Amino acid sequence: MAVMVGILMSLIVLAASFAVDLGMQRVLRSDLQALADVAALDAARLLDGRTAGEIRLGTGTPDPLDDVLADSVARNDTTIGDTPELEGRLVRLTEDTLGAVVPVVDGAGNVVEVDDDEVPDAVQVVASGVVGFVFSTARGGAARTSLASATTFACFRIGSFAAALRSGDSSVIGVFNAMISDALGVNLKAVGYDGLLNSSIGLGELATELGAGTAEELAALDALDVGDLFGAYATVLGRNGLVYAQGQMAQLAGQVTSGLTVNLGDILSAGDGSALAGTVNAVDLLGSVALGVKALVSDGNNFLKTGVAWSAPHVANGEIALRAIEAPQQACGPIGSTASTAQVAFNADLSFNLPNKLSLAELASFDVGRPDDITNKAATLHIDASLAGAEGTLVDAKCGAGTAEDSEWIDVLIDTRMLTTNVSLPFRVKGTITTSGASSILPSSSLNSLVSLLFGVVNSVVSVEVQLDLRATARASLTVAPHTATEPTRYEVPPHDYTTVQPSGEGGDPVGVPIPSVSLDLAGSSAKVIVRARLLGLLGGLFESTRETTLVNADLAKLNLDPILSAAGSSIIGTSTAAVVSNVNQALVPVSKMLGVRTAGADLLGVASPECGHPQLVG
Repeated sequence: MAVMVGILMSLIVLAASFAVDLGMQRVLRSDLQALADVAALDAARLLDGRTAGEIRLGTGTPDPLDDVLADSVARNDTTIGDTPELEGRLVRLTEDTLGAVVPVVDGAGNVVEVDDDEVPDAVQVVASGVVGFVFSTARGGAARTSLASATTFACFRIGSFAAALRSGDSSVIGVFNAMISDALGVNLKAVGYDGLLNSSIGLGELATELGAGTAEELAALDALDVGDLFGAYATVLGRNGLVYAQGQMAQLAGQVTSGLTVNLGDILSAGDGSALAGTVNAVDLLGSVALGVKALVSDGNNFLKTGVAWSAPHVANGEIALRAIEAPQQACGPIGSTASTAQVAFNADLSFNLPNKLSLAELASFDVGRPDDITNKAATLHIDASLAGAEGTLVDAKCGAGTAEDSEWIDVLIDTRMLTTNVSLPFRVKGTITTSGASSILPSSSLNSLVSLLFGVVNSVVSVEVQLDLRATARASLTVAPHTATEPTRYEVPPHDYTTVQPSGEGGDPVGVPIPSVSLDLAGSSAKVIVRARLLGLLGGLFESTRETTLVNADLAKLNLDPILSAAGSSIIGTSTAAVVSNVNQALVPVSKMLGVRTAGADLLGVASPECGHPQLVG
């Protein structure tokens, strides 16, 4: 029995020793993987656009690759066993058959290092080490690899509330105050925003205050209480010593309508693998949140008051409100990150009281009414505008000192969406002009042509009666088709300084509704021309005859209707319509400036300096 116990004990000790020694190797493999990951991230910071040869030699400010790896080993000296060895390989990246990112290899499956004159995509680090066994004189080895690349990171936005307000344009300031008040329930005019206009905080600081660990987690915060968001922003401002700005933001946080929420992803676009870098301006945050709150509303109450009212003779008074469809975004992320500006729309059908009569000098007085009923003066003035916005994609960036000798820039492809504005007031004009011959409405050449058509040869024209029944519209429209950019817009510092915008494409003007003019609607319009003429009879005597024809469609061009259309444009039809359009533009143009939407492009704002060499593990 004692012999059996001894044998079993020996076997148990032997098994335990194997387990302990195998555990030592497992710990070594785990330690080496952690070291390889850390060292790869350290080495990836060297991937700043230099060639492999420059990185290996340490040309420029950073240390050579081997020195960086040695420093990583020294800082992370808790690996079990002997001092590990690191090998760094500068490589190109590709995708394998499964879509995973891997280093380029040769036919034998060996990793191919790039030549000295090439710019590498990534660095592969191989960490190897040895550990001695506890119950044996043997030693066990292990090796682990890690792959890391460096990304260029930048923040930008299409349009900027802060940039528009810095212009000092009173119309922009007034509309911004009204929009913030309507959307958030705060009295911005009383609180003020002068301390916030040039105040920004880091996204990382904001994320920490809101309990988000990554840029993706920050952007994924849904239904975030607006008061809490502003409160967190105010806390960071105070921590950074911006006490005056902190006070203003804290007041706004306390005044925000209770229960308002916003999805941060609607106003902050974080690209894949984004770091918690970049900044966000306080005023741009305010404006984006205001539109984001309204865009979230699902019960149709997403109309945003602008503080502008229309008031014109014969037009029902009202306040101009824009419908928020999408909030403006700020993008922060690597190449490929996207941001869009807001989508807003305006649509109104206003009661318009048409005049009873339309006078045309000494010729006639015409009745005016609705197209379907000349006796009804209650017409409808329709105005609509759709600012469908633009989308930008970060395609390149250069880091620099931001000086004339070493500028920094970002390149963004900006695609613009459909842009439309329309105004229309349809009406009807009916009346009769009677003359003894040609007139401003019926020129002599047209009269002669009609007489020849009706009678052939006549001795003289006795009288001409033109019975007009015209459909016309005071109208204007602007349509800009969507545009897909083929060349990027560059935001460069200098000449810019992160407070001014760079228009894309041809730029153009801020969007407004054009002033309408009166034009004829051929459909439904007609003119009956009745001519009485003296003709020579068969026996040589003269007799009078009356004949008529009705002009429609293209034949109406035989008449000169410009005096009638001009008279309508000079009447209350034209003047009141123009006054309403002018009032609408007092809201629409400032909003267009704040959103960066133009008739031939969009405004690009670089938010802060691009950052190069952001390391990340790949594969």
